[in-house]
Amino acid sequence: ECTTGCKWAYLTHEGRWDRELYDSMGVGDALDRGLCGSNIAPLGTKAGALTPGAAEHLGLSESCSVGVGVIDAHAGAIGLGAGAG
Repeated sequence: ECTTGCKWAYLTHEGRWDRELYDSMGVGDALDRGLCGSNIAPLGTKAGALTPGAAEHLGLSESCSVGVGVIDAHAGAIGLGAGAG
């Protein structure tokens, strides 16, 4: 949800795309054609496992979990403990 909401106008608090914005830009048909995706998951959610090729390239096991990512600036804030206590 983080990247999708911040970069692609997904209204995470409503669980939907910002149709008005897409229509105002003349690209609302991308939503109609399913080009923007429908499986939007919160950051850290398990997205799957490494493909055999990725596992070999990285020297990791194919059972290594892959999680939904976060925008770099937000990850930095998390790493710095922003909002903690």
